[in-house]
Amino acid sequence: MLWTIAIGSAFGLIAGAAAGLVGKRRNLLVYAPAGALIGALIGALAAAGPKEVQAIAGHQEFDQKVLSSEAPVLVDFHAEWCGACKQLAPTIESLTAEFAGKILVVKIDVDQAPQLASRYRIRALPTVLLFVDGQEVRRWIGVYPGDDYRKSLEAALRIR
Repeated sequence: MLWTIAIGSAFGLIAGAAAGLVGKRRNLLVYAPAGALIGALIGALAAAGPKEVQAIAGHQEFDQKVLSSEAPVLVDFHAEWCGACKQLAPTIESLTAEFAGKILVVKIDVDQAPQLASRYRIRALPTVLLFVDGQEVRRWIGVYPGDDYRKSLEAALRIR
């Protein structure tokens, strides 16, 4: 989060300085700090909330984050070598951004967490599971259009 705020501040400082040079008053002492402040705020907002996909590698962490979650959880079982998993990745990232703050998205690399793959009987990749109140309510094996996942996520949010 600090990196996002720092980068936002830097870009804001540059934009503010540019605005000060282009403006009629050319007052860098006003525009540059204001730009840095606005950039920091934008960076903080961008960093807030569970917008990123979380990686899980063990039973305890899975139980804490997925099974105990009050929000619906979309769990993507994948592997680095899986072409179909790479094809699905942009859809998962899009859903993560679209449902930010409403759902939790978790990725599990089956090569790093074979015990979790076995526990949930993952036999093909990618496999995506939807958990609501700690219970699996939907399973997708293979790659599906984003609307298939979206409809199930919206339904899960309605019943909560």
